[in-house]
Amino acid sequence: MTTRTRGARTVGGILLALGVVGVIGAAVLAMAPGLGLPAAERFGSALTVDLPAGEHAVYVTPSDEWGSISCTGSIDEGEELRLRTGMTQQGLFVPERWDAQGSFAMQEAGTLVLSCDGPVAEGRFTIGPVVGLVGLVGPVLLAVLSIVVLTGGIVLLVVAANRRRPSNK
Repeated sequence: MTTRTRGARTVGGILLALGVVGVIGAAVLAMAPGLGLPAAERFGSALTVDLPAGEHAVYVTPSDEWGSISCTGSIDEGEELRLRTGMTQQGLFVPERWDAQGSFAMQEAGTLVLSCDGPVAEGRFTIGPVVGLVGLVGPVLLAVLSIVVLTGGIVLLVVAANRRRPSNK
């Protein structure tokens, strides 16, 4: 085995490992928001949850009649919850599909009491992080870059393996 072949195998193996780690990282980044959701409540019930200051979103499933689902709530037993609808807000797909109903901001930490209702049989709702279109770009770019690196690693390993074989001329 020549030094060149050994170098190609080493670089190919490193690129292959980096590509696999990158693809797994992109998948984790894409799935993370859906994995940290609090327990969901059925439509007509109240969900009480302590939230930190910042942006939060209301998610519903299933959302067959998205426009007919209404959510109301209060923060710290006083301030009325005002949901904003955002065209760039995305749903969550892991561990199940959750569609974004709207988002809201809390200036300081507090307790939220939320209730959602609608004509959807077996409908449920929960609170989670706001996932916007821009937030999906990072994991997608990481996945694409990782696949390119992974492909480069595979190509280098194949080239190194072909150089190692003796020619039959």
